[in-house]
Amino acid sequence: MNSLLSNLNSSTWIRNWKILLSAQNNNVLAGNTFDVSGLRCVFTVNVSPGGISNCALQIYNMNAQAGGTVLKKGYNVKIFAGYQGFRYGVIFDGTILQTFRRSQSDADDITEIFAINAPLQTQNHINKSIGSGSDPRETLNFIGSNSKTKFKINNVTNKLNKQKLPRGQTFFGDPHGFLRNIAYFDNSYSVINEKGNIDVVNFNDSIPASMAIDIGQDNSIIGSPSYSDECVKVAMLLDPRIKLRSIVKIGNNIVPLLNLGQSSEYAVVSLTHAGDTNGNDWKTEVIGFSQNKGILTTQERLV
Repeated sequence: MNSLLSNLNSSTWIRNWKILLSAQNNNVLAGNTFDVSGLRCVFTVNVSPGGISNCALQIYNMNAQAGGTVLKKGYNVKIFAGYQGFRYGVIFDGTILQTFRRSQSDADDITEIFAINAPLQTQNHINKSIGSGSDPRETLNFIGSNSKTKFKINNVTNKLNKQKLPRGQTFFGDPHGFLRNIAYFDNSYSVINEKGNIDVVNFNDSIPASMAIDIGQDNSIIGSPSYSDECVKVAMLLDPRIKLRSIVKIGNNIVPLLNLGQSSEYAVVSLTHAGDTNGNDWKTEVIGFSQNKGILTTQERLV
């Protein structure tokens, strides 16, 4: 199931992955899981600035009966990827929205799967009133628990104001529009985390040191980063540690800084994981904003 990365020490950089298709809990087949890790799988996982992850997955020569079941029933897809012994973890966990089968040649049948981590974010509705006296955190929880498709409010910035509603309020329409409005007035924003729950983050919140990663120290960068003003685009060997709001550091030894004002630390605002279990692709690509902009700060600087 594993293959070596070219041009690297095979004792260190050995690919590792697991790809599971599981029946949803509300499905009559709940608990039924297909492990397709032994087949050739090609995947692309995109994570948007708002935290919505979508996945395009191709599975080669999947058992016809198993493939037919996945095509007809609602399933989840979960992808673990990285390397043996380190940098291994979940890069996608979401609901399958669309599947179909096609033949690429006489030898290969391909099952195409498109999935998203939080389909409830695309179409949802609330029609409910809350009484006076609720603070913003209570209001956020109320919206999540009273929407047609419920969702969980996870972490909320402590910079959100504590002012309570002076009077009742009716919520009618897209619940996520109300989330955005509540966050906006406190210089914050709502983002979907990797578990599909909602975090409310302030632009000036500190980023934990555990999310600060020096991607230049182990020679895992692919090619040369490209800079434009306060942004950077950089590709690296597939790294499940990279999340939205991670801080990536690119040392001067990789690409000399163009001027003294250019940052070497960037906050990740979008990312893509791409892999082919039988091919060359096995990488993570990120777009980040310069830490010099002062939008996001970290509790500890990388040295």
